[in-house]
Amino acid sequence: MEAKIVPADFPGLASLCWNRNPAQPIDREIAWELYRPTGGSSTKTS
Repeated sequence: MEAKIVPADFPGLASLCWNRNPAQPIDREIAWELYRPTGGSSTKTS
C-alpha cells in the first residue's frame, strides 16, 4: 500500500498545489516532487 498525503493538511504543501485539489490525497513521492522539483534550480551558481 502506497502512503498518501492530503496537501490540505499541510499549509506549505497546499499552497504548492495551486493546480490540484488540495483535499485529494497524493502519493508521498509526488508531494516531495512539489517541494523539490527536478530538472534544475534557479539558485545554481557556476
